[in-house]
Amino acid sequence: MATILLLTLTGCDDGDITFNDFDFSGSNGVKHCNDSNLYYIVNGTEVIILELSPSVLYNIASEEPVTVSLGSGANTITYRNYSGEVNNNDNNPIICGGSTSANDPVIIEEWTGEGTISVTTIKDINDDGKLVNYIHTINLDEIVFTNGESTIIVNDNLFGSYETQTVSFGYGNEENPLIQACNEDISERLYKISGQEVIILNLAPDFIENTEGQQIISFPIEDEEQAEVFEILFEKYNGSVTNSVICSDNRPVTPVIQQRWRVAEGDLIVTTTEDEASPGTFLHEIKLKDIIFSRSDVNSGENFEVYEMLEAEIRQEVQDNGGFILGTYVTQVEE
Repeated sequence: MATILLLTLTGCDDGDITFNDFDFSGSNGVKHCNDSNLYYIVNGTEVIILELSPSVLYNIASEEPVTVSLGSGANTITYRNYSGEVNNNDNNPIICGGSTSANDPVIIEEWTGEGTISVTTIKDINDDGKLVNYIHTINLDEIVFTNGESTIIVNDNLFGSYETQTVSFGYGNEENPLIQACNEDISERLYKISGQEVIILNLAPDFIENTEGQQIISFPIEDEEQAEVFEILFEKYNGSVTNSVICSDNRPVTPVIQQRWRVAEGDLIVTTTEDEASPGTFLHEIKLKDIIFSRSDVNSGENFEVYEMLEAEIRQEVQDNGGFILGTYVTQVEE
């Protein structure tokens, strides 16, 4: 961690203003308020607080540092000195708001700042080769803190790093995965649930046929009529997903959708074979090849590749086999 050196300039009076150096070498990283956009670092009684628009920490890897202006509006910075040591944990109520006691430290000094920070975002790949997080490293490029007529300048110092999670793509662990349909007679909506996640395939009503062969839909779809019919969604909820959540015209109040993603690139491959052991039963194997999902519930520009969500060994096997097997949809011909 870096030491933040503050240069003190006096105001109109000729008296000396004394500040300790901001030494955040023991701050143990950037903390976050759960219900707001506040991020902070703590060193004893001192705290620096950043309020950042969600767009600043989107999960988008950056080749170069991204410069963000601080001041009025969504992005601000504040320095505080408290009457006692501040607990160095996430969602600290004296910083984030919440239940406090009379014994908690109070603010004895506060400075507001303006200037610029830079944020560098990289992908965090675990030992198995799977993308698990994004790491956002925040640098204080040039910040001018003011308190009345007094001014403090901070130049080129590390604020710290903060990790944001990727989607928890929980598919691919089943030996014989199956896909369900919302309506047994009409298979234009197929889905696969994994805990709080669901992948939804919106298809043309006559796309799934009881005829051996292979069909491929490539995204983005150039044909406007096809583009209105074919869609692949990835949705993340705050609770377990059920059939009624996916298929009902009147969706239940809970669970609440937290994220929605739509396929932007890649191939949907459906390979249909007749079951030799059970004539009249057709197996429709559904693969996702080179699929990239883009965030669609917010205009963030975020995306994720299905292959990146898999361990390296599994990813290589999937690529060698021509795509990720989402599952098999089973239909039967009526006699």
